[in-house]
Amino acid sequence: VIIIGLLVICIQLNFVQSNNNIITSKIINKHHKNHKSIKIIDKINNNDEKFIITSNAIDSTSSVALNGALTVLGGALVHLTLGTLYCWGNFLLYSPLTLRFFDRLDHPGSQPDSLLVLPLTLVAQCLTIPFGPSLVKRFGAKAVLLTGSWIMALGVFLSSYATNLYQFLLFYALLFGAGVGTAYTAPMIAGWKWLPNSKGLVSGAILTGFGAGGFFFNLIGTKIVNPKGYDPVKGVFPDEVYENFPKMLRTLALIYAGVSLVGTILVSEPKEVKSDDKSKATTVETEVPGLTLVESSKTAQFWLLWSMAITSASAGLNVASVYKQFAALAPALKGDSFQALVGGFGALSNGFG
Repeated sequence: VIIIGLLVICIQLNFVQSNNNIITSKIINKHHKNHKSIKIIDKINNNDEKFIITSNAIDSTSSVALNGALTVLGGALVHLTLGTLYCWGNFLLYSPLTLRFFDRLDHPGSQPDSLLVLPLTLVAQCLTIPFGPSLVKRFGAKAVLLTGSWIMALGVFLSSYATNLYQFLLFYALLFGAGVGTAYTAPMIAGWKWLPNSKGLVSGAILTGFGAGGFFFNLIGTKIVNPKGYDPVKGVFPDEVYENFPKMLRTLALIYAGVSLVGTILVSEPKEVKSDDKSKATTVETEVPGLTLVESSKTAQFWLLWSMAITSASAGLNVASVYKQFAALAPALKGDSFQALVGGFGALSNGFG
């Protein structure tokens, strides 16, 4: 998935570089007689902020393309871990019976209270997403991305020590979701600054990682918690599987933290130029229009897109949270590894879409 995304990015970057090379050639021809080092400044107006990229005319476009591609790749890597919120539909059946219901008792035939994990994760994510751009503006995309992803990983790690469902919801749902929401937009904002005319491509490539994360970590988590491939009998696994559940969470948390660190290292933002340098440089401006939340909420397009998101996302998220509960009751769908693979392919399809 990452390779395919990078191929698409490279194709787009070739177009960007070709267009910028035309500008570069004109500037070089104009100033060729002076044999002076020429600087090109691209001003990118994004959300009422000015971001400035400086470099020598000969290698400016290649460095912008490289930094943009690395930022997108790093963002996709971090989103691989953020997208593991889709794994709960698979992991739910591995949780000990004491974490299924608030009263810590078994209730055969009843839907477990732990189905609340995914909805509460999404609530926490939605409540914290609006703070992401403001934090990026103040602290930078790299810091916000790493902080958010590590908050998510910390939530997973602490949840492995939970002894009741209340504690588990606090860590695996609320803290997990808050970390996802904080980090969610940071790599996209950084990518938009490098490639302001390719916002859709940047967002799509990064969010491919969000969907693909459920595929990879569904399989990894299942292999850790159920290495012998036991199938549940009347919805119940052998005790060995439940004993491996905390180990699975801690292992995944460490993997999430490591992958997020690597991805964050690849993410960068254009540096601003001091006023003295601006006056001596040739300027090429690219205006990227945008609307505020209040302005956009007054348009028909906003409500059309909002309705599309609500109706399409609701069905997919409901299936992601309960699909394995349903499959466990159907003899034709028997096989824990098979069910994990089906959930993984569902998440992968979400990424491709």
